Amino acid sequence: MATQENSPQEGTRFFEENAQSRRPGCIKSETVEGTQEINCSITAASSSGRNLRKKEHLTKPEQFDLVYKEGGTQTDRYLVMKARPSQLEFTRYGISVSKRIGNAVVRNRVKRVLREILRLNDLKPGWDIVMIARNPASGGDYAQLNKSAVNLLSRAGITVK
Repeated sequence: MATQENSPQEGTRFFEENAQSRRPGCIKSETVEGTQEINCSITAASSSGRNLRKKEHLTKPEQFDLVYKEGGTQTDRYLVMKARPSQLEFTRYGISVSKRIGNAVVRNRVKRVLREILRLNDLKPGWDIVMIARNPASGGDYAQLNKSAVNLLSRAGITVK
């Protein structure tokens, strides 16, 4: 079986200039006016934020247990936050959402929102944080959860201001 270079054929879904490219900086579209600017701004906005790395997450049960045992507690209507100082150069966090909050769809939505809130806020380095969602968090929108999380972080002195 001979190998040959894939070339765009008639009837394919790719434009010729995009046939061999792997998602460049922004998506080009010739058919709809203004699409290129919108797609470029979405790509730029998503890449301009602070990216979270795996090391910034609490991943092991021992790490969660240490924060639960030694961490200070701040509470709110939507969230409970436990935080303890660590000797690291960055802040790690974990999110806990129990089955009492709702089904998997609701729990995952709450976790996604909390991850985004923590990603967008400037946090002081050297903290381990666990955010625990309470029952009203399932009905809360982004603005309510953001206000709650920022309030808890600022009361604990973890935000940079």
